Amino acid sequence: MALQPTLVKTSLVKSRLQGWNSILSHHILRRIIQAGFAVFILLTTIQHVTAGKNSTNITASPEAYCPFGGLETLYKYITSGGTTVSHTHISNLVLLVAVLLTAFLARSAFCGWVCPLGFLQDLISSFRNFLAKRFPGFRRGLKTLKLKGTHLPFWIAISG
Repeated sequence: MALQPTLVKTSLVKSRLQGWNSILSHHILRRIIQAGFAVFILLTTIQHVTAGKNSTNITASPEAYCPFGGLETLYKYITSGGTTVSHTHISNLVLLVAVLLTAFLARSAFCGWVCPLGFLQDLISSFRNFLAKRFPGFRRGLKTLKLKGTHLPFWIAISG
Protein backbone atom coordinates (compact mmCIF):
# COMPACT_ATOMS: atom_id res chain seq x y z
CA MET A 1 0.00 0.00 0.00
CA ALA A 2 1.44 3.38 -1.06
CA LEU A 3 1.50 6.23 1.38
CA GLN A 4 -0.51 9.21 0.31
CA PRO A 5 0.88 12.64 1.15
CA THR A 6 -1.30 14.44 3.63
CA LEU A 7 -2.04 18.11 3.34
CA VAL A 8 -1.08 20.13 6.34
CA LYS A 9 -3.46 22.92 7.08
CA THR A 10 -1.58 26.16 7.66
CA SER A 11 -2.96 29.11 9.46
CA LEU A 12 -3.62 32.27 7.50
CA VAL A 13 -2.65 34.37 10.49
CA LYS A 14 1.05 35.15 10.72
CA SER A 15 2.62 34.25 14.00
CA ARG A 16 4.05 37.10 16.03
CA LEU A 17 7.75 37.33 16.65
CA GLN A 18 8.78 36.62 20.23
CA GLY A 19 11.44 38.17 22.48
CA TRP A 20 14.28 40.18 20.95
CA ASN A 21 13.11 39.31 17.44
CA SER A 22 9.97 41.36 18.00
CA ILE A 23 12.02 44.36 19.11
CA LEU A 24 14.68 44.09 16.42
CA SER A 25 12.37 43.64 13.46
CA HIS A 26 13.01 45.67 10.32
CA HIS A 27 9.77 47.61 10.88
CA ILE A 28 11.04 48.97 14.19
CA LEU A 29 14.46 49.71 12.71
CA ARG A 30 12.81 51.54 9.82
CA ARG A 31 10.68 53.63 12.18
CA ILE A 32 13.75 54.55 14.25
CA ILE A 33 15.67 55.63 11.13
CA GLN A 34 12.68 57.60 9.80
CA ALA A 35 12.17 59.33 13.14
CA GLY A 36 15.89 60.12 13.34
CA PHE A 37 15.88 61.83 9.94
CA ALA A 38 12.66 63.70 10.79
CA VAL A 39 14.19 64.99 14.04
CA PHE A 40 17.38 65.97 12.18
CA ILE A 41 15.41 68.00 9.62
CA LEU A 42 13.27 69.56 12.37
CA LEU A 43 16.33 70.59 14.42
CA THR A 44 18.06 71.94 11.31
CA THR A 45 14.97 73.99 10.50
CA ILE A 46 14.74 75.38 14.03
CA GLN A 47 18.44 76.24 14.05
CA HIS A 48 18.17 77.96 10.67
CA VAL A 49 15.12 80.00 11.65
CA THR A 50 16.44 81.05 15.05
CA ALA A 51 19.85 82.06 13.64
CA GLY A 52 18.29 84.45 11.15
CA LYS A 53 19.83 85.99 8.06
CA ASN A 54 22.11 88.48 9.83
CA SER A 55 23.70 85.93 12.16
CA THR A 56 27.39 85.13 12.14
CA ASN A 57 26.48 81.46 12.54
CA ILE A 58 25.93 80.18 8.99
CA THR A 59 23.40 77.35 8.86
CA ALA A 60 22.04 75.34 5.97
CA SER A 61 18.42 75.79 5.06
CA PRO A 62 16.16 72.73 5.30
CA GLU A 63 15.86 72.76 1.50
CA ALA A 64 19.57 71.89 1.35
CA TYR A 65 18.70 68.37 2.53
CA CYS A 66 15.74 67.79 0.22
CA PRO A 67 16.16 66.21 -3.22
CA PHE A 68 13.38 68.45 -4.55
CA GLY A 69 15.76 71.30 -3.87
CA GLY A 70 18.02 69.51 -6.35
CA LEU A 71 15.27 69.66 -8.96
CA GLU A 72 14.83 73.38 -8.31
CA THR A 73 18.56 73.94 -8.51
CA LEU A 74 18.90 71.92 -11.73
CA TYR A 75 16.09 73.84 -13.42
CA LYS A 76 17.47 77.23 -12.37
CA TYR A 77 21.03 76.19 -13.22
CA ILE A 78 20.02 75.16 -16.76
CA THR A 79 17.67 78.06 -17.51
CA SER A 80 19.77 80.87 -16.05
CA GLY A 81 23.17 79.72 -17.23
CA GLY A 82 24.86 78.68 -14.03
CA THR A 83 23.19 80.40 -11.08
CA THR A 84 21.40 78.49 -8.35
CA VAL A 85 18.36 79.18 -6.21
CA SER A 86 19.34 81.51 -3.35
CA HIS A 87 18.44 79.14 -0.51
CA THR A 88 19.89 76.00 -2.12
CA HIS A 89 23.36 75.05 -3.31
CA ILE A 90 24.89 73.09 -6.16
CA SER A 91 25.35 70.21 -3.69
CA ASN A 92 21.60 69.65 -4.00
CA LEU A 93 22.34 68.20 -7.43
CA VAL A 94 24.58 65.59 -5.79
CA LEU A 95 21.75 64.74 -3.40
CA LEU A 96 19.29 64.51 -6.29
CA VAL A 97 21.56 62.14 -8.22
CA ALA A 98 22.10 60.02 -5.09
CA VAL A 99 18.36 59.74 -4.49
CA LEU A 100 17.67 58.88 -8.13
CA LEU A 101 20.34 56.16 -8.09
CA THR A 102 18.91 54.81 -4.85
CA ALA A 103 15.44 54.81 -6.36
CA PHE A 104 16.63 52.92 -9.44
CA LEU A 105 18.69 50.40 -7.49
CA ALA A 106 16.65 49.91 -4.31
CA ARG A 107 13.18 51.04 -5.43
CA SER A 108 11.51 52.93 -2.58
CA ALA A 109 14.41 52.84 -0.11
CA PHE A 110 14.71 56.60 0.12
CA CYS A 111 10.99 57.30 0.52
CA GLY A 112 10.44 54.38 2.87
CA TRP A 113 13.53 54.74 5.06
CA VAL A 114 14.83 58.32 4.89
CA CYS A 115 12.26 60.86 3.68
CA PRO A 116 10.34 62.55 6.51
CA LEU A 117 7.28 62.83 4.27
CA GLY A 118 7.24 59.05 3.90
CA PHE A 119 7.42 58.84 7.70
CA LEU A 120 4.41 61.17 8.04
CA GLN A 121 2.52 59.16 5.44
CA ASP A 122 3.19 55.95 7.41
CA LEU A 123 2.05 57.59 10.65
CA ILE A 124 -1.18 58.81 9.07
CA SER A 125 -1.82 55.39 7.54
CA SER A 126 -1.21 53.67 10.89
CA PHE A 127 -3.55 56.11 12.63
CA ARG A 128 -6.24 55.51 9.98
CA ASN A 129 -5.92 51.74 10.46
CA PHE A 130 -6.08 52.21 14.24
CA LEU A 131 -9.31 54.21 13.92
CA ALA A 132 -10.77 51.75 11.40
CA LYS A 133 -10.27 48.89 13.88
CA ARG A 134 -11.85 50.82 16.76
CA PHE A 135 -14.76 52.28 14.78
CA PRO A 136 -16.08 49.91 12.08
CA GLY A 137 -17.94 52.59 10.08
CA PHE A 138 -14.92 54.87 9.97
CA ARG A 139 -13.47 53.42 6.75
CA ARG A 140 -16.76 53.86 4.92
CA GLY A 141 -17.00 57.46 6.17
CA LEU A 142 -13.47 58.18 4.95
CA LYS A 143 -14.28 56.73 1.54
CA THR A 144 -17.36 58.96 1.28
CA LEU A 145 -15.37 61.99 2.41
CA LYS A 146 -12.63 61.19 -0.10
CA LEU A 147 -15.11 60.89 -2.96
CA LYS A 148 -16.84 64.14 -2.05
CA GLY A 149 -13.49 65.83 -1.49
CA THR A 150 -12.34 64.97 -5.00
CA HIS A 151 -15.53 66.35 -6.50
CA LEU A 152 -15.38 69.66 -4.62
CA PRO A 153 -12.46 71.21 -6.59
CA PHE A 154 -14.17 70.14 -9.81
CA TRP A 155 -17.41 71.93 -8.90
CA ILE A 156 -15.52 75.00 -7.72
CA ALA A 157 -13.64 75.12 -11.04
CA ILE A 158 -16.83 74.81 -13.05
CA SER A 159 -18.78 77.39 -11.06
CA GLY A 160 -15.97 79.93 -10.78
